[in-house]
Order: sequence, then C-alpha cells, then structure tokens
Amino acid sequence: MNKHALIMNRNSGTVLRLGEDRVLQIIDESMGSHISDVHLLDVQAISDMVENIAASKPEGIVFGGGDGTAVYAADLLAEHKIPFAILPLGTMNLLAQDLGSAATFEETAARFKGFVPDHIDAGKVNGKTFLCAASVGFMPEGAIMREELRENPSLTGVAKFVANIARGIGGDIKNDFVLKSRPDDKGFPITTTSLIVSNNSFVKRPTEASERFLRETLNEGKLAVYSAAPRDMMDGLKMALSMWQGDWQEHESIRSFETKELIVETGGDKALVTLDGEPMEMQSPLSFVVAPRSVPVLRMELSA
Repeated sequence: MNKHALIMNRNSGTVLRLGEDRVLQIIDESMGSHISDVHLLDVQAISDMVENIAASKPEGIVFGGGDGTAVYAADLLAEHKIPFAILPLGTMNLLAQDLGSAATFEETAARFKGFVPDHIDAGKVNGKTFLCAASVGFMPEGAIMREELRENPSLTGVAKFVANIARGIGGDIKNDFVLKSRPDDKGFPITTTSLIVSNNSFVKRPTEASERFLRETLNEGKLAVYSAAPRDMMDGLKMALSMWQGDWQEHESIRSFETKELIVETGGDKALVTLDGEPMEMQSPLSFVVAPRSVPVLRMELSA
C-alpha cells in the first residue's frame, strides 16, 4: 500500500474548530495506514514543503484545507504532474467533494477507505488554469470588496459591501459581453450580471442542497457556461433562494450552455476575472478552453 505525505493548513476552519491535537488524532485513527507523515503549516510555508516533497517524486500528496488551499496546492503541483488528494478542512469543500470526499472532515474520516488514482479536466483562460470555475462581471468585484473588508474591517466597508451585494442581487449591475466559439465567428451579444464558466457542468438536479455547486463529472471534456441576470430585486431574491435550495439552474433568469472553447469580448482591454474564487485582472478578450484529463489526482474512496 502506498503511503502519502499530508500537508495541512493549520488555519483552516476545521483545524481551528476542533483543535490541532484532535484533528491529528482523527487522521491517525481513520487513515493512518495511508499517511506517511503529517505537516501542519501556515499557508506561507506550504510552497516550500511541496517543493521539498516533490523533489523525491512521490506517487501522491494529500492536502488538507478549504477550497482556497486545494486550488493553491493544485497550482503548486501542476509542473510536477504529481497526483494530489484533498482532505476537506474548509467551509464548502467543493473541490474535495468533487474528488470523492464527504461534505465534512469528520464524515470523510469515518467513511474513509483509500485513494484511487485518476485524471481530471482543467479549464484554462488565457493560459491560466482553473479547476472549479471562472467568472466575470459582478462576482470578481464582490470578491475584491470581500478581501478589502477582511483586511480593513470597518462600518463603512461593511456598508459598501452590503450595498454592492444588493446592487448585484437587484440586477442593477449589468455587463455587455460578446460570446464567440472562435475568433472568426459572428459574436453573440449578451447582457448579464455575472458570467460563470465551469470546468464541466454543475449537478442539474441535486438531491441534497449540499450538492448545489458540485459537478456532474470532472472528465467529460466540456466547459459549462452560466449567465445570471436578475431582472429586479424580487427576481434576485428568488434566485438567491434557489441557489440556497439547490435548484438554481431552473430559475428563469439563469441561462446555460456547454462548449469546449469560448471567447468572451468584454468591451475593454482588461477584464476583472475570478479563477476558483481568486480575483485577478486579465487581458481581454478572454479565451477559454478545456484541457481534458490533464490533471492527475487521487480520488477518495469512501464506504457507503
């Protein structure tokens, strides 16, 4: 049986909630036979540890953290082509669940059986990789304001953040984009609040609300494009409720389609984009493609 190093973000939500000693105890009891050594680190130290472990060309590395840690780890390992698994220690744990974990660390540990090698697709925009989704429009603006509020909390900052959320939900934020499959194609104009490009489609009719942002599969070789354009505040509130309940794709103000490549003309030289939740400025137009089965992973195998 192969054993893998486990690198954990010591500031992840689950570690802070349960305490380091309890998390380590649960890991030892539930998956100790699959783990060679454990490194509980601050985020800043993860990069150096990955480089040290990757130099020995291991057959896999397990990362413990939330979605931010998971995507960060995947980016660090991209050039090494080393398979990775995700232990869910965050809040939503979307990528971890897509790779087979349960919604929480405790349930995952209780049902853990082992790891299974696999390859998943990667989305790319202007050459940058995303594993979950990329977005343009309202969501990147909200992400930047959220980070500013975290760094400098104040009543004024809270008021601005809430006001921006209200504008987005109420449909007051509109973006005019032109969509194409290829550069020479005739463009399709679209007015939307948010445009989301997902690495494969989200589950269309989830049986549990916790599955509302999970993907149907990670290796169908397709991008799923979603446009969210609430007409007014009432429509936006209904859409928000649908997102919470899990049936958001059936809302009348959501439009979607699948493709293997997409060009988004944003009307300017630069565009604000979020890649797996992280905002950044990119050159426009935005060119999206999917790289089928290009990322080696270790899926979790759980008991029923």
